Amino acid sequence: MVANYLLIFLEKITQFTCGGFVVGIAISHCLMDRVSLDDFVRNFSNVAAKGEVAFIPVIDRTCLMARSPLQIEYEHEEYTESSTIDPSAILKMKKSALTVPPNNYDSRLISLSGKLVEVLKMKAKNGGVKHCTRFMATLAHLWRARTAAIGNMNSEDVLIVHFVVNIRSKFKPPLPKEFVGNAIITAYAKATAKELQDQPFCETLKKLQEGLDRITDSYVRSQIDLMELRNRVLCLENGFLVTSRLHRYCLDSQSNRFKHSILFGRRYIRFCRHVVTVPESMKF
Repeated sequence: MVANYLLIFLEKITQFTCGGFVVGIAISHCLMDRVSLDDFVRNFSNVAAKGEVAFIPVIDRTCLMARSPLQIEYEHEEYTESSTIDPSAILKMKKSALTVPPNNYDSRLISLSGKLVEVLKMKAKNGGVKHCTRFMATLAHLWRARTAAIGNMNSEDVLIVHFVVNIRSKFKPPLPKEFVGNAIITAYAKATAKELQDQPFCETLKKLQEGLDRITDSYVRSQIDLMELRNRVLCLENGFLVTSRLHRYCLDSQSNRFKHSILFGRRYIRFCRHVVTVPESMKF
């Protein structure tokens, strides 16, 4: 808090004696998502180079408002009522996510080679999956590997994986390309431990695709209405969250904008026990 106001945006420029400089940006996710942050950086660099913005942002958020009356048309199994969870447990989880992990917490960076991901995509294709992105192939592999690593669970236990979806194209009509805001929601897929361990890789992918296909205009609007009740939290019991993360973003090399890589990251996310981040710009 600064002067009793919530700090939602902070920018710092550090210049080095060699002539180079670093632009650091901290922003509230409530203000904008990663796509909008990309657009902001594009405009920021264009103003620095040419003195004008690359495009006029659309900041009208009324399209994301809840309806009146509320129309919750789906079960939304990805969320649970916060009244069923001990408030102190939620507070403890939030605090632990923003601090350095304790000594008994083992944090490791696991690298998936491009060759492995191509093998996974080929396995999906051979199993009848027509279109498989790198993210989906990696997500399916992580879900199965995590289930096998946990062990000691009932074969009929239902496991849930949550993943973030950009909903700009899900609306009817779609949101404007220049829209700036937080236009993401959490999709989910579920399967039993036995299914994840015994069924072919392509079946895991099909369950993820079902979760993605669930995100339609009506589903998104139903979830927005659900959030208006303010008593729901993401259900991470027997589950975990995976996000695609902008690891490296190079601006247009043909323009006069910044020509060096700009690194983005969420400092706290590496310490969350239930969160895995997948770099979106992995060189496969």
